[in-house]
Amino acid sequence: MSIMRVFIKTPCRLHFSLIDLNGSLNRVDGGVGLTLEKPNFTIEVLDRESLTSRGVSENAWNLLPDNQKILETSLGRVVFSVECSDHPNIDDVLNVVIELTQSFIHKLVDMFSLTKSEKFPLKITIWDFLYAHMGLGSKTQMALAIATSIIKILEIDMKIDIETLTHMVGRGGTSGIGFRSFENGGFILDCGHRFGKDEEKQSFLPSSASNAKPARTILRYEFPEDWFVLVVILNVPAGASNVEEVNIFQKHCPIPVEEVQQVSHHILMQMLPGIIEKDITTFGNSINSIRKIGFKKIEVSLQHEKVKELIQYLENRSKCAGMSSFGPTVFSIFESEEDAKKVLEEITQNYSSIGFTSYITNANNHGAHMETTPQ
Repeated sequence: MSIMRVFIKTPCRLHFSLIDLNGSLNRVDGGVGLTLEKPNFTIEVLDRESLTSRGVSENAWNLLPDNQKILETSLGRVVFSVECSDHPNIDDVLNVVIELTQSFIHKLVDMFSLTKSEKFPLKITIWDFLYAHMGLGSKTQMALAIATSIIKILEIDMKIDIETLTHMVGRGGTSGIGFRSFENGGFILDCGHRFGKDEEKQSFLPSSASNAKPARTILRYEFPEDWFVLVVILNVPAGASNVEEVNIFQKHCPIPVEEVQQVSHHILMQMLPGIIEKDITTFGNSINSIRKIGFKKIEVSLQHEKVKELIQYLENRSKCAGMSSFGPTVFSIFESEEDAKKVLEEITQNYSSIGFTSYITNANNHGAHMETTPQ
């Protein structure tokens, strides 16, 4: 059945920790993380037929308003529209979306020998967006939402599985959390990559600089949806990315094997039982412990002093305090929404001068929400 409209609302993810950046067992990476209901990246993609049915002509696109841009591709024209333009960084988000779209269409053309498509022009509307380089896995969610929409419109989605799609968009080369969050949500543990001469990875690299295939999933659990997650993003410089991120991996790895063993111990004997038995205290203890050892300890040490201060404050006021990926996103988990709101009120009083963005949310155990409209 031909699809003329695709609407996707992605989750985001918290990355609790990488597990092994030592490599003594000929594997590296591995990670644990959690999918959240919000914040989200939301897009709607319309094909030529859908646009025509709405009375939109191609001639009307020669004079675009300020919130729209055009990309010419070998398959045809793509028009981008922003409907959440009240944020000062939305132009940066739009540029990333255009770059991701251009790159993916180029790879599709090469893979399937595609030529100009009758489905084009496409219109991609951004309804909501994730902050970039804040530790929420924004680029993976954005890339997969765009790629999934396009292959649905072109009717080749049955030829590309999620692992292949993730590799095509250049994600998952270190962490396998983001693409599984998009697909199924929940709590995710991945097994990392083979490591050594002639293996998937031969050096310590982040996903942005790695060409390894997405890390495979060891397990996925439903996370208690009656636990409430407080997410706080202070207005401080963004977390490490690109060259800076690569340099951090190169400088601080390998991690001492004793710390890798400690991280593994806390995951196996605290974090996983805490989720399965819905024991928030045991789960929280694991988050607090792994934050202070291994690669996560290094990620935290590189943060703004206000981020470090907030983490300690949250640990004193709740069951746990953690930082997602390279930060600066900080999170805490509560048994009741009232407790989360109370702590957020305290944060508002103490951190109003620096400013922040916050969310009280729950686990997402289903992945991205997608709607399609047939022709």
